[in-house]
Amino acid sequence: MTFNTRLANELGANFEMQYEASWQVMDLQTEGYEGRGDVDGDYARFTIAPTFKPQVGGFWNRPEIRVFATYSTWDDELNRYDGGDALGQEDFGGSQWTFGTQMEVWF
Repeated sequence: MTFNTRLANELGANFEMQYEASWQVMDLQTEGYEGRGDVDGDYARFTIAPTFKPQVGGFWNRPEIRVFATYSTWDDELNRYDGGDALGQEDFGGSQWTFGTQMEVWF
């Protein structure tokens, strides 16, 4: 089960702030895939993204480019679930920051 919301606050003709929050309940039943056991837990994420676009005035207006900062947190039960990514590292714990840029273009 997942709940997600994204809000946008227009601050100028070509600039807006976007905010996104998500909460997800995970009940992962692996059936022994690659030796993994079943696990369940909560995952939450909050993102803030200054956004530049040729024209604000609508959620669906594109193109746009965003610079974002995302904070993610999850229950300890989900740590080390998958050894092939950051969540699977032995010394990796229940939260992290992610920074980057995104661009959306619709045709």
